[in-house]
Amino acid sequence: MVTAEQIKEAMEFAQKLRAHDQDQHHLVKVLLDFHDQISYLQPVVHAAERYLHSGLGEQEHTLLLRALDAMRNAQAKRSIQEPPRLGLD
Repeated sequence: MVTAEQIKEAMEFAQKLRAHDQDQHHLVKVLLDFHDQISYLQPVVHAAERYLHSGLGEQEHTLLLRALDAMRNAQAKRSIQEPPRLGLD
């Protein structure tokens, strides 16, 4: 199991590599993207667990929908920020 400290250290190192344009194989880019995705998925999981444990309560359902919307909005922003690759690299 990876510790929070190891994740923090790896993310800091990845950001340094990216800042110095040392990511020839896009490993840093993928790592940072996965970390970003996880940060949006964790609230969805938490909201889903609360919703199920609440007996399918209305307020918890609303919180789950909001978490899903936030995740979808983040995904949409990422797809807009990075233009599609045309295989010309």
